[in-house]
Amino acid sequence: MKINSYLMFDGNCEAAFKFYEQCLGGKITMMMTHKEAPSAENVSSEWQDKRVVGK
Repeated sequence: MKINSYLMFDGNCEAAFKFYEQCLGGKITMMMTHKEAPSAENVSSEWQDKRVVGK
């Protein structure tokens, strides 16, 4: 089974996921801001610089 998860944090996603990566032995394979995402036009301006992290 393959799981693709998406979690949102209020501006501290990068720090949270780096912590989880270290504690759980995971590997972040993708991290971008909302303005770098394909759906950037659907995100409000105050969220544009916040991070999105994938598996």
